[in-house]
Amino acid sequence: VHGNMNNGQDSNDARDIRIFGHGTLSCEKIDHPVMFDIPVDDRWISRPIHISSNAKGCRIEGITITDSAHHSCEVKSGFNADPADFNYLRWCKAITWRANGDGISPNGSSFLEDCFLRTQDDGTYVLGLGIRRIVYWSDANGMPLRCSNMVAENEAPYGEKLYVEDIDVIYARSAFGSSPGRSIIGFPDPAASFPGSNGSHVVFRDINVEDPLPARRLFGWDIQAGDTAVSSVRFENVRAAAQNVDGDSEIFLGGLLAPIDGLVFDNVTLAGEHFDSAADFELNANVTGFGFENTAPETVVYTGASGYGKWYLNDDWDQSVEPANNDMVEHTAVGQVLTVDAKAYAGSLRIGHADTATVSIEAGGRLAVTDALSVGAGARGVLNLNGGTLRIDNPASGALSVGTGELHLERGLLRWAGDHVSDLRALFAAGSISLANGRRSKAIPSRPDFVGRDGSSLLFARFNPATGYTSAWVVELQLPQPR
Repeated sequence: VHGNMNNGQDSNDARDIRIFGHGTLSCEKIDHPVMFDIPVDDRWISRPIHISSNAKGCRIEGITITDSAHHSCEVKSGFNADPADFNYLRWCKAITWRANGDGISPNGSSFLEDCFLRTQDDGTYVLGLGIRRIVYWSDANGMPLRCSNMVAENEAPYGEKLYVEDIDVIYARSAFGSSPGRSIIGFPDPAASFPGSNGSHVVFRDINVEDPLPARRLFGWDIQAGDTAVSSVRFENVRAAAQNVDGDSEIFLGGLLAPIDGLVFDNVTLAGEHFDSAADFELNANVTGFGFENTAPETVVYTGASGYGKWYLNDDWDQSVEPANNDMVEHTAVGQVLTVDAKAYAGSLRIGHADTATVSIEAGGRLAVTDALSVGAGARGVLNLNGGTLRIDNPASGALSVGTGELHLERGLLRWAGDHVSDLRALFAAGSISLANGRRSKAIPSRPDFVGRDGSSLLFARFNPATGYTSAWVVELQLPQPR
């Protein structure tokens, strides 16, 4: 469908409107409002979907919005306590490229759920009753989660929290330079004056920033010129996979009339390191009282199941966001094998029990250990590398240790950051590495990368300066057949 949809901002004509389907609403034939010199307050007329001013019971579901001439979709309302009056924006996609090409923002008594937003400008303004299960792709301007109007809403009359949760930011690039506005969770300008509303009802939780090369800082808050205080916002289980490519610091800058106080960071990590001190941020004198919780999560013990190969120390882990270095996983099961058959992550991994604990990495399994792997430390442990890949990212020699147990290599591949050929030779000579059933080959033991032999199984190890990793693998020697 080419065109747009609105109710003319008629407050008497904003009830039980439903726009749904599996098709596309395109604004490619609608010029940007700047082209018509339309005043800012009237630019809603160019938006793909705009329902105002006291929407009740409205639904926007399933559609795709493209080529937005302005903000893609807004359903505006006040707070209505009756659940029948709640509005829902669900299972939609927005793909924009023009200036002010924002995504979808809930407002008042509205929920935003299960959407994909690829935007040129801001993804979502943090408002409404709930923002959950959203995937953001940010191309050039704005930010995925913009907090500028966050203090406009408070918990009355519900006494409830606004949860911004289960969020994935898969692409976080920017066409602009280093500024607070170039961020992922951003508050880049002063908020309007809303006395008594300070954002204490807002909780950001279970947020994964997956982009390995983000051009945005995780936090960029600058309200120095504002006149509304912000306090007690919570960030829980937030993980960004990588530092922004320009090394920009994380910023919280308050004003004399807009101080920032009492923000709580509960298990929040950037590039594998927990935020655990105000020194982790760039602050000014109007920012005080930060709180930090769960900066070193407790060990989780797994007994007999790997969760389909994905290990979660906390529920916010997924396939793309690796754990912090001080996250610890222990396997202590007796008589059960913990099988890794997909991507799995551990900050540190300990395998051991008095009666033997076993972890087996099978074909298709990839286990990444960011800090240290200990097999049989003070107990009996076995790690079988049967067909998958074990990657150790800590280049220290002690990052792989084998005590009362063994590292058993078959058809899998071991990759260890740094040059560890001599370490592997020492482990093999000490009997800590056993071999069996490698890839068949006519390998020659005199090769320089040859480490050792166990029957017809040969262990090889080679350091590759280009990748920075040592690789170790087993070859099964094809012996001559008897006549």
